[in-house]
Amino acid sequence: TQYPRPSITPQKDSDQPNQSDIKYIGYAIKTSHYRYVLWVGYNLATSQPNMTDIVAEEMYDVSVDAREDNNLILQIPLFDNIRKQQDILYHQLFNFIYRYQINT
Repeated sequence: TQYPRPSITPQKDSDQPNQSDIKYIGYAIKTSHYRYVLWVGYNLATSQPNMTDIVAEEMYDVSVDAREDNNLILQIPLFDNIRKQQDILYHQLFNFIYRYQINT
């Protein structure tokens, strides 16, 4: 899924921003246990994400945290198995976005 946002912090218009206000875009991927979100800068002129401008990451263990209150990325150090899942999801998401950009 994709989430265009005017800011990385919640605002009144976060869910329905004006297109001219979009500065970031979040891409999410979910498995049966984890939901991973990668927030990157968004180039309004080209309508493309800037995959080198990573501004935030979120990762939740939805099997025990259905409300997504506990961002595992904020826990230092991450457990090895959590870090492995994050790496797998990041690469799957990055490859999907890269393929999409090539085909559009």
